Amino acid sequence: MFTYDEDKFIEAILLIAEIQGEGAKKTKVAKTLFYADFISYKNSKRPITGSKYINLKNGPVPANYQSVFSKLKREGTISIKKSGKYQIIIPRKKPNRQAFTNSELETLLQIAEDIKPLTSTQISDYSHEFIGWQISKIGEYINYEIIDMIRVNEEKEGDDPPQYEECDYIEKALFSEPGFVNQVARTIERYKDGKSQ
Repeated sequence: MFTYDEDKFIEAILLIAEIQGEGAKKTKVAKTLFYADFISYKNSKRPITGSKYINLKNGPVPANYQSVFSKLKREGTISIKKSGKYQIIIPRKKPNRQAFTNSELETLLQIAEDIKPLTSTQISDYSHEFIGWQISKIGEYINYEIIDMIRVNEEKEGDDPPQYEECDYIEKALFSEPGFVNQVARTIERYKDGKSQ
């Protein structure tokens, strides 16, 4: 299990909100954190913040994001502006980019920019295609190791890794091909059975 780094989590929130500007809806910031941590794990075997993520109706979110946003608002680190049914995160201090390694910063910047033009509904819909969300139940944690199971399956296929257009980066970095969900679910069940013996 990874150690949760709250300072890095907060700096990531500030960085994402700075990049996304008026589009930095609370939902989008939470989803950006999810994508960044899981893609970082896929690429380097380590998430950026070490946050746990849970399955909610609208997709994966950091388990503690509500409490952290509330804390930052109380401290004056961010303010929250209502825009219809959405809440816009406005950073009140500059993010410390030195809190991240070069690869972490690169991942955060890319994901934040990729998500910037998407609506909250679009980004939630995309996250519903993630296997980890599909095979877990509402309220359950989503394990980073699901990425390893996807990678093992790809290696067993014997094909060269698929190449995707850059615009598909977010979706294809994490999501399965159609019809793969049940296979991964069976793999996880076998894994659980083995651990329980």
